[in-house]
Amino acid sequence: MDQKLPYGLENYGIRFRTQACNGIHLNLAEAGEGPPVFLLHGFPECWASWGPQIKFLVDKGYKVVAPDMRGYGDSDAPEDVAAYDTVELAADVIGLLDAYDQQQGVIIGHDWGCIVAWHTAWLHPERIKGVGGLSVPWFGRGQTDTLSALKRQMGDNYFYIIDFQKAAAHEALNRDTPCPWKKSSPAASTCWAKRPATPACWNASPCRNSAPNICPGTSSTISPAATGATALSRR
Repeated sequence: MDQKLPYGLENYGIRFRTQACNGIHLNLAEAGEGPPVFLLHGFPECWASWGPQIKFLVDKGYKVVAPDMRGYGDSDAPEDVAAYDTVELAADVIGLLDAYDQQQGVIIGHDWGCIVAWHTAWLHPERIKGVGGLSVPWFGRGQTDTLSALKRQMGDNYFYIIDFQKAAAHEALNRDTPCPWKKSSPAASTCWAKRPATPACWNASPCRNSAPNICPGTSSTISPAATGATALSRR
């Protein structure tokens, strides 16, 4: 591969393919040969965030399959927020297992990808041979929905998942979808502490015209619908 990738991944024979899956198309990064391990990234990330783990698993004799999750990178991004609930996301994972002829598969998630991994194992236990999560444990099914619990816990403090449910946040992201996630900056980071955050906070980021692509091999975009669905799940 001529393209330079994070973590020196160009030396690991990264292969890209587009796979029809659960009614959409997912962009996949593959590396290595052997038993497949499926890596589900978090927010606001893409396949390349798994760089160190891809290298480790390939060196240990595994085949890594790291998709851009729906709504991210070069994968399809349905506009309906309901298309991003955990039932649909788990069905995407099962579709990947089918595409690789895996009656049972090993899946590992990080951040929001953990929620997908845990729910896939919960909803489709007969299809999962092994499941792991980095940074987000399995909480089980609570007595209340996630958004209500977060609002009660955070009070008037800013929290991005709550903010993403607001029309103003969607409008700000729609104006320049990739910008807030391409590059960290002091201006952008103040949004995490602001009470409450405002669309002007996102617009202050200097990355609008100068940020590098953080997800080589993809367009580095995130669907506003995906951000709105960050805490959405069927009960």
